[in-house]
Amino acid sequence: MNPEEKVMRSYLAGMLAVGIFLAFTVAPSDAGEDHSSLDSEFNKLAGAYLCMGEAAGGVRYEPATRTWSGAVFNVEEDRFVVELKYEGETKVDNILGGRHLVGEFDVKIKKFGEVSGEPCLPESPVDSDFFKPIRMNFFGKLRCSLVSPHYTIYDLNLESLRYMEIYTGDFTDGKDKEGETPNMTVGKCTKID
Repeated sequence: MNPEEKVMRSYLAGMLAVGIFLAFTVAPSDAGEDHSSLDSEFNKLAGAYLCMGEAAGGVRYEPATRTWSGAVFNVEEDRFVVELKYEGETKVDNILGGRHLVGEFDVKIKKFGEVSGEPCLPESPVDSDFFKPIRMNFFGKLRCSLVSPHYTIYDLNLESLRYMEIYTGDFTDGKDKEGETPNMTVGKCTKID
């Protein structure tokens, strides 16, 4: 066997092992399993979380030089509340052809001190079913976006109580203007309700 065949066999054996592992750990079967414990785990994550930024960075447009440059941003006032209302669960297809259970939530994000929040919607603003529930995997991870006042993506993990907030700005639209600051903030959350 030549060296290329050995590498290919090792690669295929590794991929097979990963596939078998994922099939048994990531994709619970539909064959009459009781998922009530998973259901209660999803329901347990419902409630309100106070999230506070710890670090932020991004880019800033410099009109004098007509260039973009890296920037560090102040996070002292980066606080928001995430409200999750449990709506149930469903099974979804995974990339291995199996199915796995996800929790479905109505998610609202409100800046700290605001009375009402904005609905956090599916990540893609062109999604045909724009107002569907936000899905959380069984690791406590969910992803959604706010469209107003600026398109912002929220990537939250309620098991680790960490988040990333990503403001995309208008950079890819070609709008080079002062005050445009695409950025990412990372921080931690605490359950408050």
